[in-house]
Amino acid sequence: MGATEEPKNRMTLREDIEFTAYFIVYYFTIPRILYFFVDPFFSKHTMPEILVALLYGNAYPSIDAQIALLVFTLVLMLMSTQSMDEYVENLTKQKEYVKERE
Repeated sequence: MGATEEPKNRMTLREDIEFTAYFIVYYFTIPRILYFFVDPFFSKHTMPEILVALLYGNAYPSIDAQIALLVFTLVLMLMSTQSMDEYVENLTKQKEYVKERE
């Protein structure tokens, strides 16, 4: 592989976003699942309160991160539709120019 060649296993932006979203969902929701499996609703008091707070409250950053990724994805979609509109507009101008030249 030369200095100018890019590695072939690079992830695209879409794959990066998908991987990040799945990682966040799994990383922050598995502790809550464990919490509900071991001591649902802290009814048996088998775990210390600080551990319960950490396991149960760990999902809230996941929700915030998912909303941020959703907004980021919507902004990317908006930018791509704007560039597509500009492309179509330029294409129609080129067609009109070609018709005038004929």
